[in-house]
Amino acid sequence: MRRFHFYIDDLNHARPVELLAEMANAERARDYAAELLARAPSHVGVEVCEQGRRVTGLGTFATRTYCGLGACAGRRRHARLTALDAAAAMRRVRLHHRYSIFGR
Repeated sequence: MRRFHFYIDDLNHARPVELLAEMANAERARDYAAELLARAPSHVGVEVCEQGRRVTGLGTFATRTYCGLGACAGRRRHARLTALDAAAAMRRVRLHHRYSIFGR
């Protein structure tokens, strides 16, 4: 399994929401990025990075990058997810952001 960083450009957040998931290959990561983009109308872009290198970008990330700004360096705490847990984690992240005073 390979570890991929997904950066979701969400209209409800000031900066991209980061999701860490383990996938079998880059093709599966691209498919999952398309699923994330289609999941909610507020998702306007998804970028996929692996080991600090861009794999693909969809939507608003088709022409710009967030990964290249050092975001993959792991400065923030990440939850380790498998592909099966990612959907449940996205629901928890949305609930956390909805009820957080600071929007973190």
